[in-house]
Amino acid sequence: MDMKTRKEILKLAIRAPSSDNSQPFYFHWEGDKLHIFHDEERALRRGNNANTASLLALGCLLESITIAASGQDARFDYCLTFEDEPETGPWVSAELTADRRPADELLPGLAIRCSDRRLYQGGSLSDPVFEAVRADMTQFEGCHLYFQEQPGESFLTYLGQCETFLWDDPKAIPDVFKWVRWSDQEAKETRDGVHWRGLAIPFAISRLMKLAYKSERFRSFLRKTGAPLKSQRRVGREQIDSSAAVGCFTAVQVQPRLLVTIGRAFLRTWVRLNMAGYGLQVMALPSLHVFQHVTGVIPDDYPDTSKKVFTGGKAILQSNFGIPADETPAWMFRTGKSTPLPDDWRTYRLPLANVVQDN
Repeated sequence: MDMKTRKEILKLAIRAPSSDNSQPFYFHWEGDKLHIFHDEERALRRGNNANTASLLALGCLLESITIAASGQDARFDYCLTFEDEPETGPWVSAELTADRRPADELLPGLAIRCSDRRLYQGGSLSDPVFEAVRADMTQFEGCHLYFQEQPGESFLTYLGQCETFLWDDPKAIPDVFKWVRWSDQEAKETRDGVHWRGLAIPFAISRLMKLAYKSERFRSFLRKTGAPLKSQRRVGREQIDSSAAVGCFTAVQVQPRLLVTIGRAFLRTWVRLNMAGYGLQVMALPSLHVFQHVTGVIPDDYPDTSKKVFTGGKAILQSNFGIPADETPAWMFRTGKSTPLPDDWRTYRLPLANVVQDN
């Protein structure tokens, strides 16, 4: 595989999503072999316990490379190696080889896939796109996807309770807001993180968020007033009300490798929905923490109130989505009909030269 083709594939594939657009991977070519490494520094954040968020992002990346390769008459074969030497060795060893099968039908969607945190214009699970999403899921063993059009009050209450983590945990706000890009210039210079416009909030609110990020005293003041939490809960309910449905991925076993599988399935779901005119927003806090609780990786220094909420999350999600008792919720999102995202709301990606090492 020539270098030009390799670059074309990776250039498209690195648009894959990651937590806060942190882009915690880099690539190394060793002859025809491609090794994917985990960038521990970029991945370091509150909530990425035991690298669970990174494993989901890895699945998204692998599926993106697979789809991108199909457009270059290539096949992407890989082996997961992250359990061998997770801190120093590659997480994936792979190879691109010639393959003239038809390009994946989702190829055009890689470039338009994006997070859309705005209110939606409804939609319906009877839309043919959801049948296509369900058909995609048959490719992935060990995980399932459940939809709920009208989540119950227990679900909405749980969402609101999860939001308290951001304000009760002293490390959460600084960790999350460090990835917000507060100006066009900052977004273009860093080429990572999330532009404040992409949060779908007014400019004035973004300045208050910036001040909360910079000042612990101001965070403490806001925490005492309770105003941010009330606002988040109100907006959260409005977002759910505007959506066609909420989706929840489950794992049939609590194995880290299944998070990679869920990430692959999620990427296909996301791209397919975007291509059909549906927006999508990740709902990580109330879902991934359930998986982390079941696997015992939630840190001891989490607030006791939050640990109690996440402990009860599994039963709430199982009840609302009709999930069997032997499956564990792991990843969640909302989706609904939406208009194209404005260009200046979209996230940038690091230059390919910054993340690829060639021999």
